[in-house]
Amino acid sequence: MASSSQTICSERTSTANYKRNGSKKTYCKFHNDQHRKLLDEQLDWLTVDHDDLQQKLLDHESTPTYHPSMSVIDKWEQESIARIQNIAVLARRRLLQVLNQHVEE
Repeated sequence: MASSSQTICSERTSTANYKRNGSKKTYCKFHNDQHRKLLDEQLDWLTVDHDDLQQKLLDHESTPTYHPSMSVIDKWEQESIARIQNIAVLARRRLLQVLNQHVEE
């Protein structure tokens, strides 16, 4: 009769066998402890990698990307603001002239 589980330990030093959840493998206590330690180490490294990746994503989101073409838009914005301010000054002067003429009449 064929067994559905795979025995990892070839030396039967212990009568106790441990079957891992989600695995068809059976381990003796010694190899079960070794396997558990290996899985714990892998989980630790996975957690570190996850934290590093999460930090990189946060850093990337908090640092806006500045494309060289943005400087062209920035310059256009400043020039437009300056032109609008100059036109506003001229409009105020012209309005004051019209108001003064109206008061004098």
